[in-house]
Amino acid sequence: CTRSFVAEDAAHHAQFRVHAAECSSSRGCNFLAPSCCNESYDMDVYDAGEMKVVAHAASVWPGCNCGGVTERSNLLLRFPRGAAPDQRAALVAALTLVEFAHFEWRRGGEHDAGGGMDRGL
Repeated sequence: CTRSFVAEDAAHHAQFRVHAAECSSSRGCNFLAPSCCNESYDMDVYDAGEMKVVAHAASVWPGCNCGGVTERSNLLLRFPRGAAPDQRAALVAALTLVEFAHFEWRRGGEHDAGGGMDRGL
């Protein structure tokens, strides 16, 4: 139940790997997250070799007022210690990919019977 996203540098070398798990992360359960039932969908940021967790990211429930009427995303990212600016940029790009590929896909399943993303203009 885990999808892995790679943060690469300009030469396409893996810098970090972001694990987005439906079940749980190193910080706890992700069931029903992010929602009013479970505020934070936590993701682990691993080193390039996936040997250890070096940072954390989360999609945080914006509250009933924003979460119920909009499709806004609140993303929180803690950068690894000593990460260079280009590594930070790669990690932000990877988190943007997670938001699009994981959360937008999940939202799309709520809007149409096919389970795909909304394609409206």
